[in-house]
Amino acid sequence: MARPIQDTPIIKGEDAKRFYANLRRALIDKQSPEKAKERLKHQEEMEDMYNKMVKATNGVFF
Repeated sequence: MARPIQDTPIIKGEDAKRFYANLRRALIDKQSPEKAKERLKHQEEMEDMYNKMVKATNGVFF
């Protein structure tokens, strides 16, 4: 026989603040196209540096 499903707990305090901030960041604070391009450029630079590090260490830094 299946057990009854419990009610979803209500979050309070710091957990609620953190949840709201994450939700707002995910849904409301969308990046402008300029910021997105800047973030993508930074990510590509970091990947390039990582690949150079892996190559320089013969895969030890993998």
